[in-house]
Amino acid sequence: MAVAGRSLTIIPPELLEEIFFFACTDAGQTGCSINLVCKQFRKHCIRTGVDIRQVYLCGPKALECFYCILVLRELEGRKVVSLCMHADQARPGKYLNGQEQAQCDASMVNILRAISPDHLRLLYLKWPHSWSPHPMLPTTFPSLSELYVSGADISSSLQSGRALNLKILHIAHPARLTLDFGSFLAAVCPGITHLHLRSTGIQCMEDDPIFLFMHSYRASQKSLRSVTRTYTSNFLSPRTLIGGSAYAIPPEPLPLLSLRQLVISFPPLYVGGRGCGNGRKADREKVGLYWHVATGGKGIYHSDCTMVDGLEVEKSGRFNQVLRGDAGGRRLIVFPASEDIPYHQLDGHRAKERATLKAEWLDRGTGVQSIARHWSGL
Repeated sequence: MAVAGRSLTIIPPELLEEIFFFACTDAGQTGCSINLVCKQFRKHCIRTGVDIRQVYLCGPKALECFYCILVLRELEGRKVVSLCMHADQARPGKYLNGQEQAQCDASMVNILRAISPDHLRLLYLKWPHSWSPHPMLPTTFPSLSELYVSGADISSSLQSGRALNLKILHIAHPARLTLDFGSFLAAVCPGITHLHLRSTGIQCMEDDPIFLFMHSYRASQKSLRSVTRTYTSNFLSPRTLIGGSAYAIPPEPLPLLSLRQLVISFPPLYVGGRGCGNGRKADREKVGLYWHVATGGKGIYHSDCTMVDGLEVEKSGRFNQVLRGDAGGRRLIVFPASEDIPYHQLDGHRAKERATLKAEWLDRGTGVQSIARHWSGL
């Protein structure tokens, strides 16, 4: 034992950091275990931050505890490379109250401002549902390459940090999405090459900014209203007709010059509970109109778009049909509307969504290869 102890003390710090770097690739459990091995290991972790290179946090208590750990370290010991923060613990029948939401808000912002900004490369950020607006990024991260953000305000009305090296961006359940959100993204993350928009279905079709963004992505010379005129008059009710002055003129050039793949999908619809049950028809209508705009108004069989098999439907075993097309050398993908889900299954789906998000984040790891595998499968 004495020989082992002496051999441990003579290991160069650089080699020790390299070993820990490859060991701490889970959600943080290995880093916690290394801290408990001996005093030397703990001092090394606190000094270099190698134990917290990949961290998963869920719920008010975990978020607050991790922030307390960060403030006890120098900046060199806060080198988080991959981070996933989720406010909802998805416990059956239990939701965050106003105080817990405010606590999560504050902890998540404090953590993002406390970690070393130059080392973060992968960030999954799911803001709690609240009336308080959440920025896409509370601070600037120069090395960030992939971002998943849910519940954020995607508009120029709320100041956001910048991520000039960001390439992959997922926007889910945006609290607000304005008509100029493309210009907002161009200012915050001008170099993105892949964008996934998960439409909320909350906004009416006459003020849905994703229609205009997709039309601009196609570099069309026609106004959006002229492209949608035949579809809306033949298939939709009068309340869903495209309106607004922005739709009456040809779109402005897309401000995101590096964007090469645009993916649009829809969240599930829960029926049978309070405030639920009337969204299915509107969502189906919207998907049909999305597909129509994606083909430039030509229809699926008279354009460069094709229908391919998507994810398998659990109940029927069939595959959903996904529209995939080429827009001037750039790929455009539109998923179908999700199936209706009974409201009493909401708790189970909350837990499933949290587990899926964590698994997806772990699969990304910290390298470019995992990112490429994900997008090549769409």
